Amino acid sequence: PVFFRKEDLDKSLHRASSDQQNPIPAVRIGDTQVCSLEDIITSMKDSSSSKWDDAVFVPPGFDIAIGSEPSHLNK
Repeated sequence: PVFFRKEDLDKSLHRASSDQQNPIPAVRIGDTQVCSLEDIITSMKDSSSSKWDDAVFVPPGFDIAIGSEPSHLNK
């Protein structure tokens, strides 16, 4: 998944580790990358491989564990 906010990534990692009853989720050093949206789009446009086929963009505030929209969008 591609997160737009660090807080959303942290929440998802925390929830995953809690769901697995494991203090550290199955994320290895180097698995998390930070880059600008422009860099991602450029890479997607320039890439001839399928490495972006499985990319999922997670909107800010969206909880991927329960699939809920941010509360400010529900109004």
